[in-house]
This record gives sequence, structure tokens and C-alpha cells, in this order.
Amino acid sequence: MKTITFVAYKRPSYTAEALRHLRECRGLEHFDLILISIDPGYNEVVSVCHEWAAGFPIEVRIRVNEEHLGVAGNPLRAYTTVVEDLGAEFNVALEDDALLSPDALEVALWFFRRHAANGRYAFLSLCDHYEYRGSGRNKGGVPEGPSLLAETSNLSSPFAWCFAAPEWPFLKRHWNANTRSIGGWDWSIRFGMRIEGRVALAPVLSRCRNIGEKDGTHDTPQTWADIQVGLNHSDGSYRGEYSIVNHVSDAEARMLYPWMIPELARVFGGRG
Repeated sequence: MKTITFVAYKRPSYTAEALRHLRECRGLEHFDLILISIDPGYNEVVSVCHEWAAGFPIEVRIRVNEEHLGVAGNPLRAYTTVVEDLGAEFNVALEDDALLSPDALEVALWFFRRHAANGRYAFLSLCDHYEYRGSGRNKGGVPEGPSLLAETSNLSSPFAWCFAAPEWPFLKRHWNANTRSIGGWDWSIRFGMRIEGRVALAPVLSRCRNIGEKDGTHDTPQTWADIQVGLNHSDGSYRGEYSIVNHVSDAEARMLYPWMIPELARVFGGRG
């Protein structure tokens, strides 16, 4: 079973736009289920989801959580449901402000067929490779194009990504685990990747645009704007094979950022 999880809460206009883009993706028919998980108290979001669900070519299940699980708990429950309860072998994880390019699911399916089971890649991000474009600024002299995926020792973005079931134990082990000196589940995954020397893939041309300028949990309008600098995204017209660039060595995969040092001391100091 191949699934898509979509987590939402209080932004109906973003939710509608994200579902519209998802419905227009090529390759959607190769998935079995879309699970939409919504925190309680947002009836307008629920109505939007039911409205859009009718037009999808595959099954859509809409679940309103019994309690507010938040920005980390809602996706965790959704992923646990599809992998552990439903037996999904592959999941595409989306947030309510992620607009996919028309070819985004084709990239995800290629990853699943060619690389998801080889043990090297923890996941594929559908957003672009931050480090490859120099944290928002194209360094120049590096290849670009819709056929290129770059290796990374980072979680480029939490907005849209995908993983195979064998990687779920790694992701669950590090999910939002480092809340004292690291903020956010995505930062915890980044930390876990460096500790375990894991590598992922991300497209050189992003297959996702984020529209979540307002009403986010972590992003402010300013941080949202900073993320957009230098971002190039696919128009979806490419149809072909993909190749991998920017090989990450074992040493690079374990290289720590300065912000990771306090957390490393805490974990290995026995205070975790």
C-alpha cells in the first residue's frame, strides 16, 4: 500500500489550495489512500476537506483527532496510522501549506522504486536542497535542472517529503525527541541524521512551494520570506529519468552544526 498523509488545522484557504495542487499531480492513481488528519475545532477546514475529497481518483479518509495534537503530534499520529495500523510500504507526507508541482508524485514514485529500499536514504524531500543553493543563495557553478536530485545530510524542509516503511523506526526514534535545546520535530530529525550518519535526497529544482506566510506555528512572515530567497521550483513539464549529484561522504553525514553541540552533550551526558 502506498499512502499520502495530509495534516491540517486552522487555515482553510491554504488547505483548499494545497489539495487542489495535490489533485492535479501526475501519478496520483498509483497511490491507494489519502489520509487527512485534522486537529479538532476547525469545522471550516473539515468542510473544505470533504468538498475537495470528492474529486480525487483514490480513497480519501478524513479524520478529526479527539484532542489537539499540534504541529508535531498530528503528523506523528498520521504516519503511525498508515505505517503501523494500515501497513503502508511508502508514504508521502504533506502539510496544509505545501503546493506540489505536477510532477512531484512522479519523483516520489521514482524514489520508491529505485532507492527507498537500499538502506542509504532515510527519505526524499520534495522541497529543494537548501545547502545546494547556499542556504537561499545559489553559489554558482553547480548543475541545475529538473532531472537532478542532490544528496544531503539534512532534512531540507518539513513541508513535503516521503519515506519508505523500513525507515520508519529511525524517524520515529528521533521524532520531536530533542525539545530542550532544539525546537521542532524537523530539527530533531536533522540532529538524528547527524548522530546516525544518515543521508537523504532532495531535488535541485523544488517540487513544492510553501504558501504558509501567515498563521503558522513556527514560521513568521519574515522567516517565511527568508525561505523563499533563491528558491527555484519545477513547472512540472519534465518527464524522464533522474540522476543523483552532490555525493555526501560518511564523514560529512556525521558533521555537526554548532547548534547541535548542546544537545549532543545532553544526550551523551546521560540527561536525556
